[in-house]
Amino acid sequence: MSHTIGFVVLACGGAIAFLNFYRSVLRYLLYRVLGRADKYRFVSGLPALGTLFLIIAAVLLFDVPVWRWLVAAFIVIDTGGLPWFCGVMLWQWFFNRQLDREK
Repeated sequence: MSHTIGFVVLACGGAIAFLNFYRSVLRYLLYRVLGRADKYRFVSGLPALGTLFLIIAAVLLFDVPVWRWLVAAFIVIDTGGLPWFCGVMLWQWFFNRQLDREK
């Protein structure tokens, strides 16, 4: 029973992760390829929701190694997720620190 719930939660988290990746990366590239980059307007994804679903799925499907790797892959592409947020904050902190040293 817990595997069934885990698969459903994984599907929801994966769909949100892909939606966030599409909205932040693929959509802009598609507009550029189609020559409509001037009409591109950024649309936000669903922040943190995909990561929450994926963490729950990882707990429910922990005993199946293949699904753990799939959860990890979805977390990597979930640009609206908590790991990306932490990474961007660290990047900004480091970059701003470097700029302050150069002044």
